[in-house]
Amino acid sequence: MWHRILGNSWNQIKDTQVFGTLNPKRSGTFESPQLTPGQIYEVRIYDHRTSPGRPGGETRFKAKLHVFCLLKDTESKFDFVDELIKVGGTYREHILVAKQNTFYSIVVSKDSPIPNPNPDPDIFKGFPNFPEQWATDDILRTIHHVTVMPLDAGNTYNYLIRLSDDKGNWQVINGQFITKQRKVTIDYETLYINDDGDNLNTGEAYFLFRIFKGEKTEVDKLMIGNKRTLRTVDDTAPPWNLHNLNHPTVILGPESVNDDNRVVWIHLMGVEDDSPFQVDEVAASIGPAIYFPFGPSEEVYDQPIMVPATTYMGTFNFSVEITHSIEYI
Repeated sequence: MWHRILGNSWNQIKDTQVFGTLNPKRSGTFESPQLTPGQIYEVRIYDHRTSPGRPGGETRFKAKLHVFCLLKDTESKFDFVDELIKVGGTYREHILVAKQNTFYSIVVSKDSPIPNPNPDPDIFKGFPNFPEQWATDDILRTIHHVTVMPLDAGNTYNYLIRLSDDKGNWQVINGQFITKQRKVTIDYETLYINDDGDNLNTGEAYFLFRIFKGEKTEVDKLMIGNKRTLRTVDDTAPPWNLHNLNHPTVILGPESVNDDNRVVWIHLMGVEDDSPFQVDEVAASIGPAIYFPFGPSEEVYDQPIMVPATTYMGTFNFSVEITHSIEYI
């Protein structure tokens, strides 16, 4: 662990400075230096391979903490203009221009971030309950360009912005915003037979492809053949090992995102049918989950994914190419 008062040099927190534990490398308490109003105290945790002074030290920390030292009961009114407020499905971008140098911090939560509209002392208005995401601009300046992310699409968020200056004066601004809803489209493109499971001839197989939201909610199922109606599969050179999949586009949404549908994943299974005297060969894949970028580059259009189904019995295996798009509406 390393700490400093912003503007001063970094110092490592030695094991001898950590109290109340038998293993100071894992837990314990330590004291900050004495702070005065307007100062910012910063703590970072690094692994043993890096530190603030080494290459990448400004970004490769494991965790960080900022403590703003503010006046207890004095709330100022800073003169500022909101130049840009842009809300996507997974982020809120904000440019705030103040007429004097300030620090900027924001927290957001689906619950109200203000514990009490009339607290005593007054400064408790500046410290929110249960923030889900936060961002800080700890450079004293007039223009703050801050993006808070990742957020859940299609949800109402409460926010609390705190401006402060180098004398410890502060002001809070609070309100609400709604993120855009998420829409996902998925197309099956091509089935690739990598190994047909038959060394001497072509194989015969059937397939089941499914798409899930969350852990258990099946939203689409594609069956290709069955035990009684097998499809010939061949792993020789194209085009014999390629099968175009003519299946309607799967559309999920527009909808709000929560724990029940945050993850979208694909399950593949194929069975290469052998004679009654042999064990059928099975290939399957659970996943991959579709990756959802967040921030200003959150949307994806016609992105290809190759989903491999690896063998569980025998040598039979295949892959499926899909394309997907992610929009926020």
